Parts: sequence; C-alpha cells; structure tokens
Amino acid sequence: EVLLPEQLYFFYGSLLHDRGELDEARRAYDIVLKVKPDDLNTHRRLAELDAAAGEFEAAEQRLRELVEANPLNVALRMDWAKRLGEAGKTAAAISQYRHMLKVRPNWPQPQRQLAWLLATHPSEQVRNAREAVQLSRAACEATEFEDVYALDTLAAALASAGQFDAAAEMAAKAIQKSEERAVSTDEINGMKGRLR
Repeated sequence: EVLLPEQLYFFYGSLLHDRGELDEARRAYDIVLKVKPDDLNTHRRLAELDAAAGEFEAAEQRLRELVEANPLNVALRMDWAKRLGEAGKTAAAISQYRHMLKVRPNWPQPQRQLAWLLATHPSEQVRNAREAVQLSRAACEATEFEDVYALDTLAAALASAGQFDAAAEMAAKAIQKSEERAVSTDEINGMKGRLR
C-alpha cells in the first residue's frame, strides 16, 4: 500500500510529536490540514500540542468544534472532556463524562476521569468521595485491577473518602504496577508523592 503525502506528513508529525519536537510536529500537522482540513486525527494531535503548550482554551475550542461536527465520536468527546477539565471548565467536563457513561455505562476511561475529578477537585461542591470510590472501583474491576491509572485514581478516591489505609495499599499497588510497566518516572514520582 502506498501512502499519500498527507499520510506521510501525519506520521512524520506524530514521530516528531512523540520525540517532543512540538514546533516541528505542528508544522507537519499544518501541512496535513492544508490537504485534508477535516482530518480528525490531525486535529486531535494539534489539540494535544495546544495542551502541552498550556493553551488549554485553544485545545478545548478545537475539540468542541470537532465534537459538534461529529457528535457520535466518543474518542473525540473523551478528548474534549479532558481538555475541558484542563481549561478549568469542571462542570462541563463532568457533564461530558456523565454523558459518555450514559452511552457506555461500563467504560473504564470516563469512569476513571470522572472519579479523579470527584476525588481531587479543590471545591467541596464538586467533590463526591463516595461516587469517586464507586466509579474508580468499577474502572479497576473492568480492567481487572491491571490499569495503573485506575488504581491510582482508586487510591485518590479512597483517600478522599477518609479510607487512608486502603488508599495507601492501592497506591502501593499502582506504583508497583507502574514500575513493572515502565511508566514514566514523573508519573511514578507523582504517585509516590500522593502516597505521602
């Protein structure tokens, strides 16, 4: 199979993106969009670049427009919900996670993301430790307690609920699995920091 030039530029941009060469990646993605202005994967990657640069509003705006044009695309909606949270639009992010869970009730990723917000948000009006524990436990069960991030979220939810011994135990499991799976050092250190 022969790749089209825009496909090559997308793969090149992805390689640069993964290597941390974000400006060069953006240039490659921009070339793709000149040929295929509606390419969803390229827009998703550009939203990631925006977020990595701290441009959360731009990332959220790009994804909102994509979701409006593709309302049944759950991957886009998941990305949008994450960017809404990063942009400080917590209520909208929660609403999107709840919407996804109505469509797919046992989907671990939005369960985990919603649980994290409910367990760790600084506002008492947003926090709901009981629901966070239920959601994160369901995400852990759905992933057979193998997903590092679900375990970390359950640890945070348990701590939020005042179950500190269980939280420490779950955090230790998350750290152990992270080290086994070569999760980034920064993420492992974050988990260890929360354990303290």
